[in-house]
Amino acid sequence: METNKPDQYHHFLLVVHPPQSHIIPVRHLAHRLLSIIPSCHVTVSTTIAAHNRMFPSLSFPDQEITMRQVSYIPFTDGYDAGFDRSIHDPAERMKKMEIVSPKSLSAIIDHLAECGRHVTCIIQTLFLPWVVDVAVAYGVPSILYWIQPALSLSIYYHYFNGYDSIISSHKEDQEFTVSLPGLFPLNIGDLPSFLTITSDDNTLREISTSVTVNKRHL
Repeated sequence: METNKPDQYHHFLLVVHPPQSHIIPVRHLAHRLLSIIPSCHVTVSTTIAAHNRMFPSLSFPDQEITMRQVSYIPFTDGYDAGFDRSIHDPAERMKKMEIVSPKSLSAIIDHLAECGRHVTCIIQTLFLPWVVDVAVAYGVPSILYWIQPALSLSIYYHYFNGYDSIISSHKEDQEFTVSLPGLFPLNIGDLPSFLTITSDDNTLREISTSVTVNKRHL
């Protein structure tokens, strides 16, 4: 994508999964970027439902908000009224997001370009692998913003690269020791719980589904 902007121009688009635990680190990152590059532009985009929780007095659901040099423009995930675990299927949510959200984010990028605010870098949090495809389509570099401890990243990486079977086969034995490359020995009970889920009714099923979808990053 041609920007026709000078070399010092930067516009960061931060795409964030809707939970508050993702949004807060991204908002801190936005202001950190502005402190490092005062002339840059920063746009934060999360789902419409989360956007409305952040700004409850909007004139319309996808209204753009600008606060302290940071703009907020939401994308749709197909659940604009909010996701409810009691009536919605977590697996279906991720599938729907993969279909509708790339089009919505692309529309945001096009809108920003029309306003002269060309995106030069896209940064996304966990569970949004489709953002990478959008970035590639626009020729914009993308970065995964890791908001969890480095230990978690290492555990996820090894789980999806050869250690899933040993963890799964001993998931009932909380004292079983797993030796992952570069890490101190860990008991099964020390691992993230959604890696050893035994029931489809477990409230962490959504997290497990999300990590599986997102393993392209790991």
